[in-house]
Order: sequence, then structure tokens, then C-alpha cells
Amino acid sequence: GTWLALSTAGRVAAVSNRRGDALLPGARSRGRLCVDMLDAGVCIEDAVQRDVYNPFNLLVVDADSAWVATYADGRLEQRDLSPGICMIGNTTPDATDEPKLRRGRELLTRVDDIDAAIALAVRILCDDEICVHGGPAPTVSSSIIAIHKSDRSAWRYLHAQGAPDRVRYREIASKLAR
Repeated sequence: GTWLALSTAGRVAAVSNRRGDALLPGARSRGRLCVDMLDAGVCIEDAVQRDVYNPFNLLVVDADSAWVATYADGRLEQRDLSPGICMIGNTTPDATDEPKLRRGRELLTRVDDIDAAIALAVRILCDDEICVHGGPAPTVSSSIIAIHKSDRSAWRYLHAQGAPDRVRYREIASKLAR
């Protein structure tokens, strides 16, 4: 499971479940963290002290910063992200032994413009080893978000409501402008 929230100010928050970690019945939905983190004044440390959550990886990005937090075994680890590539799946962020992350790294190439970057993202997210069919956790949707630091008209938000290798991405950036 993955949750995603995007503010009109250009702050993005996404949470993924962590595979293999023990689950606590009655824990607060990890998806609520996405909404909570859209407010730059909300602190992830306070959130995990205030409420009970099942294990997660949380990514928060805006024009000025990017960070990832991992919550597992009752411990929260947070780190700032430098410009470049960070891959987050259902295990430790940037894990080299995670098959999906390894495959994503194999498919990555350097691109120079946003359209090429989006085309590359679509190709990667439609890959047979990344887009999962069947089993306990199939891919049920996919989103691609691009936020330009100073040009709001350049923002892009594409979404596939279903496995992206079977359902086309739709551009819904016009909804961001509202």
C-alpha cells in the first residue's frame, strides 16, 4: 500500500508500507501522515509519539527540501535527501538487495528535460519487474508528479488508475492549478 498527498503550495508527501514488518491492529492509518505532512509545521517525530502507526517509509518533498523517514520496530529514522536519485520501496530506502529498486536503477538513464524524465518514469513504472500483477500486493495505481521550483505552470501530475502497463497515465495537472 502507498498513499500520496499534494498541496497547492507544491509539497508532496508519500507513504509506503514496509514489507515483512509486524502489524499492530487498530493503528492509525499511515495515509493520514501524508495529509499531516502537507503542513510544513507538522513534525514527524511528534506524529509518531502522539499516535500508533504500523511500519512505513515516508517521503516529503517541496521546492526547498526533501527528506525520508523510516519507522520500524518502534524506531524512527529520518534523513535529508541530497539532489539526485533516491529509491523508496517497501524495505529500507535505497536498499541494494530489494529487487524492484535494483531493477529501477538498471533502467535509469540521465535525461535533460521534464518530458524525457516523465517518459522514462512511465517506462520504469510499466516494467514487468516493477509493475506487479497478482499476488498479495498487486500494483493498483501509479502517479508521477513533477514540481518546478519557480514556474507553477510547469507542474505535472499524471495518474494511472490501475496497473500502468495496462491503463494509460492521464494528465491531471490542470487540477493542480485550482
